[in-house]
Amino acid sequence: MFSQPSQFGYDKATVIFSPDGRIIQVEYAREAVKMGSTAVGLKTNNCVVLAGQKRAFELIESADKVFKIDEHIASTFSGYSADGRALLSRARVESQIERITYGEVIDPEVLSEKIGDYLQSFTQYGGVRPFGIAVLFGSVYESDTFLYFVDPGGAIFSCLATAIGANEGAAKEVLKAGYKKTLSNKAAIKLALDALKAAADEEEGKITAELALIDTKTGKVQILNQKQLDELLKA
Repeated sequence: MFSQPSQFGYDKATVIFSPDGRIIQVEYAREAVKMGSTAVGLKTNNCVVLAGQKRAFELIESADKVFKIDEHIASTFSGYSADGRALLSRARVESQIERITYGEVIDPEVLSEKIGDYLQSFTQYGGVRPFGIAVLFGSVYESDTFLYFVDPGGAIFSCLATAIGANEGAAKEVLKAGYKKTLSNKAAIKLALDALKAAADEEEGKITAELALIDTKTGKVQILNQKQLDELLKA
């Protein structure tokens, strides 16, 4: 007997659409994002906060979860760490090209579009696979705050607050309940950490987090580790 069309291998290449208009490998990539450690981002009138849970493994030091792309742009991702490392390296190159070519810092929206275009190109050609990550870019640019989400297929969204990675739904519920544009820096940091804790597995107990803060007063990325976060919240 012949196989029905619905049973054909529509996931064999990114250049194949399924009969209902889906690119199956991109959907696989989105599932890979859900396996990564949780990351959250939010922007207020005063700052942008990106935070990520640092997973611990026996005898292995946890990897960085938030990254400086340029003096005014930070990023975090969820999914395959090797894919994330390669993509953020490209983001840094794009940022430096802007400095060398035009003598000015890159607009975070332009950077997000460039990275989105790059991700989308991996859905057009045979012999490649989509990146198994989703990325958040946060920035203060021209005294305004920006937060962009870029998904594995290259779609770009401007966000007030969002979460990606494992159990992202629980983190988003905390963000929805506590988010206000007028949050202070300290309150925004606490909300981001509360969202990470809500997404953590119950048996994990206290999480270890890393956070990037970009304040509108300085416009510069500040990376805070767990010890610095604890001291800040106690103050």
